[in-house]
Amino acid sequence: MIISVTWQYTILTLGQASTGYRVARRQASGFVPPVAQSGTDTPSSTPGQFSSGGDGWHRNAPPVIHYPPAVPFPNGFDYSLAFWTVSGHDLMSANSFAQVVESPNVNEIFGGPSAWVLTANAFYVRNFDEGGAGDEALFVDMFDITSGTFLAPDFVDVTPDPTGVLTAAGNNGYIDTSTQIAPGANNRITVAARDQVANWQFDHWFSVAACQHAHDPANPPLVGQPNPNDLVVGQSDDLYAFAMYTKLPPSPPPRVPVDYDPWWWFRTHGGRLPPGPGPQWREQYIAALALADAAGAASPRLRAEILELALRQISLASSALKKDIADGSKPKK
Repeated sequence: MIISVTWQYTILTLGQASTGYRVARRQASGFVPPVAQSGTDTPSSTPGQFSSGGDGWHRNAPPVIHYPPAVPFPNGFDYSLAFWTVSGHDLMSANSFAQVVESPNVNEIFGGPSAWVLTANAFYVRNFDEGGAGDEALFVDMFDITSGTFLAPDFVDVTPDPTGVLTAAGNNGYIDTSTQIAPGANNRITVAARDQVANWQFDHWFSVAACQHAHDPANPPLVGQPNPNDLVVGQSDDLYAFAMYTKLPPSPPPRVPVDYDPWWWFRTHGGRLPPGPGPQWREQYIAALALADAAGAASPRLRAEILELALRQISLASSALKKDIADGSKPKK
């Protein structure tokens, strides 16, 4: 069952050129996102948020929050729901989990003997189309599903970008689509999330529907197209998107094959002489095992290629083994 859920609605106010627009980088400089509302749900204090047996918890976040409350535009703004991040651990075991919920309604169910303590955070972003005229923009940021936190490293590459200015702007979290992109469908730019950044693996892009606006309805912004890592935007498009990453598991230690030669006593004269080189096929099989280990730690894009190499290595080892068998069956002269 679920013991308690600590939840909050977090407002991601816009950054600025001097501080940057990426949440983690701003937090490193002292930025603390304001919390519009928070609380703790338990089966006894808020029974309406739980199923009758306490195995399930649900909460429906408001689609829009005006912040600061009761302060009209232009000093107060509408913020649209982006996504929930939910994590938790079971007090009766070592089990834990973390996930992103990309809808207003979050619903968690844990049956059986358990005592789950959950934390849920709904993030809200500025609906920057509010207020009429002004520059349009692409906002991007990097989020770790595993820990439920924003990340600071550079993570995108922009094309075309002959001077590198757009890639730098994208990694700062903001591209002014009104002034930094030329008009016309042929001048649209592609912002590609890097497949792997340090110990994080790209999972998918998530965009906030309420903040997506096409300047040219015939060529709207693209999310996860034409490739899963891509965003495509044109002049004066609006888009707010998060690149979702997962933390890679630590690489296992390399496997060291242990070969036992039952004839070692005779080959080394009772261990007094070093053994001679092993058969060629054995070394090739060892190389194939090393490639298989490397494939397990590689990114999905490279894994298939490494396994193909391992398969070719096994084929070579098999040929060498067959040759040794054939040579061994020949009559001695």
